Amino acid sequence: MSADLIEPLLMPLRSAMEGKDPALVVLSSCLVTAFSVFVLMFLLKPKAKKEASWVNKNFGKDCDKCVNFLTPTEIEDLLKDGKPKAFCRCWKSKTFPMCDGSHAAHNKETGDNTGPLVIKP
Repeated sequence: MSADLIEPLLMPLRSAMEGKDPALVVLSSCLVTAFSVFVLMFLLKPKAKKEASWVNKNFGKDCDKCVNFLTPTEIEDLLKDGKPKAFCRCWKSKTFPMCDGSHAAHNKETGDNTGPLVIKP
């Protein structure tokens, strides 16, 4: 771009700067630019659906807080067959509250390291 084309663009800036400290003009310009960028980022940021941040996407959605209780007797009954029982902690299991191994795909996809709670007889 030649100087002849740039000069008309700079004229309003030069007249605004007349009699003012150039450092103050630069600081003001930076603040206005930073604020403008912040506002644009906020306005253009895609809104995430509430559900997108849910850990539990399927189980017990009819209650305010999903809590499971097992008594020692119920745990003993689960272990009567002598085999360990794995309980899901990733909320991805199709057989929740029992683990079905879905955490493996979740871990591979996200880099997470979640696994089940295993209770041994």
